[in-house]
Amino acid sequence: MTNEQKVIYLLQYHEQLVKEFTNTCFDMDEDNKEYSAYLKAKLHKVNDLIDKLLLTECMPF
Repeated sequence: MTNEQKVIYLLQYHEQLVKEFTNTCFDMDEDNKEYSAYLKAKLHKVNDLIDKLLLTECMPF
């Protein structure tokens, strides 16, 4: 899998996480608060991976 394909996959995954996060973050239920925090952490990790792949692709030194 090329870096470009990885970025596309991660962007699609990111979109799914954002939708799921949006559906849960406004619910004040305690379980949803924990799940929202979990999703937020996953979003940050996916963003970091996308950034690293883009830097690798754009600046391969």
